[in-house]
Amino acid sequence: MTILEKSCSKLSCLIKEKVVGIDNEKMEIINYGLYLIITDNIKTLITLVIAYFLGVFKYVVLTMICIAVLRVNSGGVHAKTFFGCLIANNIIIYSITYLSIYLHNINKIVITAILLPICLLILYLYAPSDHENKPVVSKKQIKRLRVTSFSVLFGEYLIAYLFFSQSISNIIMFSTFSVAIAMMPITYKITKNKHSDFNF
Repeated sequence: MTILEKSCSKLSCLIKEKVVGIDNEKMEIINYGLYLIITDNIKTLITLVIAYFLGVFKYVVLTMICIAVLRVNSGGVHAKTFFGCLIANNIIIYSITYLSIYLHNINKIVITAILLPICLLILYLYAPSDHENKPVVSKKQIKRLRVTSFSVLFGEYLIAYLFFSQSISNIIMFSTFSVAIAMMPITYKITKNKHSDFNF
């Protein structure tokens, strides 16, 4: 058990002692939630510090936002460890950032014509793509997440096409593509991720 896991466990036990009605099951949920919140903040901070020193801070922030807004609704794979997640996230984020800057001369229409149909097809086939640790638990939730996923996707492409420079537009569009790839069954298989066991 890592230092962070031990700290979260101690904090969860303290919450259980101080708050009435917290049983062992609820304590485990609290412990897992604390761990996710703390590790996500640490990973975000590391990524942003690196971005600042590389001089691409605003691009990286935009990439992270674009990925998060779509991914929270559409789902996708997750790395199994803290360092695995940190490394994978940074590879994806910085690949998108630098590729978007490098391809600043390509017309928006070309990138949209290539990426948007692919993203639409993947979302149609697989959204929402849940995970065993973040299950989709009802048909109502599926419908809501699907509608929101398509709305966000169209919204991001519309914003990218109408309002921003090519580099910024590229970041928005490439971010949606990275989320779509994370939803595909082959990506689940390669990363040894699993969907939840809920059946409807």
